[in-house]
Parts: sequence; C-alpha cells; structure tokens
Amino acid sequence: MAHQRLEIRISAADKARLQRAASWSGLPLSAFVLYHAHVAATHTFQNDIELTRRDKELFLESLLKSVQPSRSLLSTASRYRPWMGRVTPLSGQTRRALYLVERLHPRLHNRAAAAFRSGDVSLDEYLRQQAGLDISRSRAFTYVLLPSGRPVEILGYFTLAPVAVRLHDVLSSDVIQLPFHQLAPLMLLERMVGQADQAAVLRSHLLVAALQLSLAASPLGSSAVLAEADNREDLVFYQNNGFRALVDSPQRLFLPMQVVRDVFTR
Repeated sequence: MAHQRLEIRISAADKARLQRAASWSGLPLSAFVLYHAHVAATHTFQNDIELTRRDKELFLESLLKSVQPSRSLLSTASRYRPWMGRVTPLSGQTRRALYLVERLHPRLHNRAAAAFRSGDVSLDEYLRQQAGLDISRSRAFTYVLLPSGRPVEILGYFTLAPVAVRLHDVLSSDVIQLPFHQLAPLMLLERMVGQADQAAVLRSHLLVAALQLSLAASPLGSSAVLAEADNREDLVFYQNNGFRALVDSPQRLFLPMQVVRDVFTR
C-alpha cells in the first residue's frame, strides 16, 4: 500500500505540548497524532445527522438568508437571561441569580427518582441511568438547571451534542458564502425538560441557557442549533421562538447560529 505525506504547520508551543502528550502515551509523535486524528474522524462520522434531500435544501436555504430573531425569542432572552448564572449585572447593580446552570456531575447533583420527575418516565430514566455514561463517552453533555440556594436539586435539564449534516448532494456555488464545505457542523439540543409541576415556567429558562451554551461551545463555523421536540407542546414552543421545522422530519427544528449570535450580542 502506497503511503502519503501529510504536512501541518503549528506553533512551537503546540508542538511541544503534543510531544509531551505523546511521550506520556509511549508513542512517537507521528503515531500519536495519527491515532487521535483517526479517533476524531470516527467520532465525526458517528455523529452525522441523516436528512432527506428536501430537508437539506430547506436547511441550506435558511442559512443563506439573512434571518432576524423572532420577537418571541428576543422577549424570552431578555426576560430570562438576567436570572441565569451565579452573579449577573442588572441595571448597573449586582444581583444574585435565581438559577444556576451547570454540567451534570453524577456524584454531586441529586438524580434520585424522588428528586426529579418530569412526567416522562423515559426522560427521567435517561437522567438517572444514561446521562453520566454519555458524558463519559463524549456522546452528549447534560446540563442541569439548579436553584441558586440549593445547587444539588435538579429543576430541569437538557443535552447538547456536536453533530454534523452532509450537504454534498445539495451544494451549489452559493455555498462559498458559508463557513463550511460539505459538512455543516450543528449543535444538537435534546431532552429539554423540567420538573412536571414547573415545566411551563422552566422551559424558557432552559432554552435561554441551551442557546447561550450552544453559542459558547460551538466550534468555529457552527451553522445552527438543531432541536429535537419530544412532543407537540415542545414543537409549538420551539416554533414560537423562531425555530423552523424540517419538512420530512417535523420533530426536528433548527435555528441558524447567526440568529442565536444576534440575540445575545444586542
């Protein structure tokens, strides 16, 4: 089998860091880099999202347009954003937030059956049984909404995962305007759910937190947030906040990252 050369230019600091990591792994630098490149490639392919051609065309068309945030989304972000985080400047003063948002810590946050009940058994079981496993395998990252006074009590949660959709079959010359070629990176938002007795109120808090984290965690050029609606109520909620449903997979809705960025930079 013929071998090919791959050359990359990196800083001296980056090369030194890779050499230290390779040394600790007991591998030559080239073998270390090749191994982890293969791991990253496999992870990328595993996280592909399959869409029909019609849905890809709708998705691509929306990314090429200049879309403004919906009034509902701007209102939601304005109303709930000041209450997120540990300490938030509000009207020139510092005010303690009502809620915290943290990545799930299986040993710290209370996931017991009696402590969190969303009304959906499958979502409750995911939090208790599968969320920690997915975090450890970097499949999806669970974030929990906590009351600031009791930061182990889970009021709601959602999951985020970096995924991608292949657009090679719908590409045109217009795509040169976009920060990707054949693979459009997305942030997948799933399982957004709150305590059953507070679900309606908590949903907006969860959405604002999810969008903020998606924007902060998105790799360079990430194109959109793709949400999975678990039921009709979620579907309507996402649509009211500017998400657009796909045609052939209507439970999937997307919001261009440029819209998310616009919401939080106003």
